[in-house]
Amino acid sequence: MSPELAAFLEAAGVDAGSLAPLAGDASTRRYHRARLAGGGTAVVMENGEPGPFARWARFYEALGLRVPRVLAADEELGAMVLEDLGDEMLQHRLESAGAEACREHYLRAVDWQRALAERGTELFEPESPTADDPLVPKRLAWEMDFLLRHALQLTDEALPEDPESSPGALGPARALLHELCTAVHAGSPAGLALCHRDYHARNLVVTPAGELAVIDFQDTRRGPRAYDLASLLFDPYVSLPRELVDELREHGRPEGADEAGWDRELRLAAGQRLLKAAGSYAMLGLTKGRREYLQWWAPALSRAFELLAGAWEPTCELELRLRRAGLDW
Repeated sequence: MSPELAAFLEAAGVDAGSLAPLAGDASTRRYHRARLAGGGTAVVMENGEPGPFARWARFYEALGLRVPRVLAADEELGAMVLEDLGDEMLQHRLESAGAEACREHYLRAVDWQRALAERGTELFEPESPTADDPLVPKRLAWEMDFLLRHALQLTDEALPEDPESSPGALGPARALLHELCTAVHAGSPAGLALCHRDYHARNLVVTPAGELAVIDFQDTRRGPRAYDLASLLFDPYVSLPRELVDELREHGRPEGADEAGWDRELRLAAGQRLLKAAGSYAMLGLTKGRREYLQWWAPALSRAFELLAGAWEPTCELELRLRRAGLDW
């Protein structure tokens, strides 16, 4: 621990000697639980972005979403002290108690997704332009290249701006992946909506008081309106019963969206989102050495193609071309 971090924690009332590592998320951030001088515990985040986190925490709270309170932050250190909401992810509650016991939590999560996509979008005012807001097709295509880069361990030379200029079988595969990103936007007629961007059962927690809360929201961006609901319903970490998926799909259907069209929006968004998630697992597992994430590699890709097959005609061709390019699952 650096002297600067130790001094920050002391000023925040944290017992720096009590830090105990917590399971991290699919990023480079690190989390610890620690005792507070006045009693109780807090969560310490390292390698984070305190400014965006605090700004989005206030935004989510204003919409009525339960999030951890920021107790202290240091932008230069990338460190924060956060309210401790416990360790029970919605994933864990689902695995231990079953889907019926989690139904109300999932309905609440869909209500929150709609609040963010509808009221949140109306209230959102970007503080400054960012490279990935909004999630336009070009940005989603970057995520597809991220998948290929880390899964196939490619260099920049293999990923030129024009996807068809990539060598060998990679070119046609990249071109179809980029085409999918255009289809995701073309299938979303209502324009862009605010998205948590990683809305699934590992970023929803059940507090010791039984409340649902949302975490890991600092990367909130505008994107296709189905993005977050697709992430929640078709989550590589858990499998929800078909009946619950159908109920939640309908519960989250925007006003004016017909049932078939909404189902296609969700499938397209889910397919791209799962491919993007697979890229994160490859990066963490193969590039960063966090091999525990590789267990979700095959489930994410298999589910992506299962969902896309009902919504996008070139799905079988894309799968074939990716396998020819060397991707395996």
